Amino acid sequence: PSISRKFIETKDWRLEVFKEWGKGISTTLFLSHRKFNPLLNLPSKDSFPTNSGESLNSSEIAIKLRFAYLEQFIEGDYFRYSIGTRYPVAELMISKGIPGILNSAYNFTKFNLSVKDKMRISPLGTLSYKVYAGKVIGALPFSFLEVHPGNDLYYFNSNTFNLMTRFEYISD
Repeated sequence: PSISRKFIETKDWRLEVFKEWGKGISTTLFLSHRKFNPLLNLPSKDSFPTNSGESLNSSEIAIKLRFAYLEQFIEGDYFRYSIGTRYPVAELMISKGIPGILNSAYNFTKFNLSVKDKMRISPLGTLSYKVYAGKVIGALPFSFLEVHPGNDLYYFNSNTFNLMTRFEYISD
């Protein structure tokens, strides 16, 4: 009850092209366009003036390189699920904001690197970790920076910081 909700309306159009180059090496090319409209108690669009384009509107191109040594999958006609690998999985993603396309306003570059693994430690159980780092180059509003995954709900989520609320920490 003491946590105020922070809602943001997002419109996201995305085109993804995936290519697997060999056992465990893949790339994904992204073309995306995002529009944000803060609601309730977040700063409004008027708080972010731009020289050209629409405020809180971005078009970008990105490439993700993924390495998961000896990863195995279950495949069907319409789905593909990873059943994992015994080795860490590394991902590198590079994004470039393109101003002027579809009224986009921002020019930026983002770099993200993550390594994750789930290790069995017999007889104690399992140890899961994810280490990630990133850098945003360019001046951007809060919605395009790294919003660290907080959890302000009443259930446990293993992919978030459960003692932190959403939008509590934002970094570049």
